[in-house]
Amino acid sequence: TPARARPTPQTARRVHGKYQLTRSGAICFAAIGVIALASLNTGNNLLFMILAVVGAGVVISAITSRVILSGIEIDWAFPQRVFAEDEVRVPITIHNARRHVSAYAISIKAAEHGADAADEDRMKMRGVFAPYLPPQTALHFEAGVTFKRRGIYPSISLEISSRFPFGVLSRKQTVCMEEAILVFPAVEPAAAARRPSSTPGAGMENVHRGAGGDLYSIRPYRDGDPAKHIDWKATAKTGKIRVREFTSEAADSVAIFLDCRIATPLDNAARNRFECAVRFCASLACETLPNRATLQFAGADVRTRAEQGPRAVDAVLAALALIEPDAGSGTRESAPLNMLFAGRIPLVVTDRPADPTFGIAAATGRVVAMNDLCDPAMPLKA
Repeated sequence: TPARARPTPQTARRVHGKYQLTRSGAICFAAIGVIALASLNTGNNLLFMILAVVGAGVVISAITSRVILSGIEIDWAFPQRVFAEDEVRVPITIHNARRHVSAYAISIKAAEHGADAADEDRMKMRGVFAPYLPPQTALHFEAGVTFKRRGIYPSISLEISSRFPFGVLSRKQTVCMEEAILVFPAVEPAAAARRPSSTPGAGMENVHRGAGGDLYSIRPYRDGDPAKHIDWKATAKTGKIRVREFTSEAADSVAIFLDCRIATPLDNAARNRFECAVRFCASLACETLPNRATLQFAGADVRTRAEQGPRAVDAVLAALALIEPDAGSGTRESAPLNMLFAGRIPLVVTDRPADPTFGIAAATGRVVAMNDLCDPAMPLKA
């Protein structure tokens, strides 16, 4: 499994280059054709001179744009967490490594894919433009990048171009960022309102000592106990100093089980239901961060450890980024839930809510149907 996007600069590797005729170039070549025909028909030397000058301009434009791009290098760095459909601000640095040649009109955007390119390999990027770059200098920009889908992006292709000096030809070169990017699922902020009220972590009493605000017990005073915790009513009643003990502020354990089996043929509607379920699970995982809940996830062949904090959330998001629906018999999900979650009853997200395997979870209201997560009354982000 590739690592997530690292916050370290990644240098682009140049792949290939090509020329593209601009609109101004098309007009110029049309004029060249007209002048060429006129000069051949009339034999006018002035027309031949004009034709030579215009042709020389096209050649100079091609050579100049090629020289400009030959010394340009690109670095960029993605943040630690990248979510699908959310625009991330990516720092991009453009270097001009040459000693004496300046660069002009440098444009950077996402590389165009062919008509047969898979949607998973596409991204949107707001272009970056550098009008002037002196020798041995660098310019820093922030580009808005949006990934369309979750999953692994083995490499990111950018297109760097320049149409300097005359705008007749645009020299384009495709550069490849070889660092693999793991894009987490899109997160729905309002997922908490869509889960059952008896979901683990929603209203369950905490029974661990700590520094919270709820009373855990009243016990005899011990050396070192703060005076502000003394319960004076209990002390007066028993004649001995009594101290209040409070519960921990940490939330309860949250366990999530995603049943990857699809009840219908694996068509576009089924995939959409599954993606809604993945978003829902990702949203619940992110909601455990402010509550410091212990988080565990299982689904398909993936099972994470029960942990707290950002590390646990990242493990669940990474698993959800790679998980895929199963149109087969689904025997890999047949393991008893109490074995997967050490006796805890998880929140089950499934396309088969009537499956007897989830009887205990269904009896406690901890089964969510994938179809309900795509309810138009409570839409997820498109």
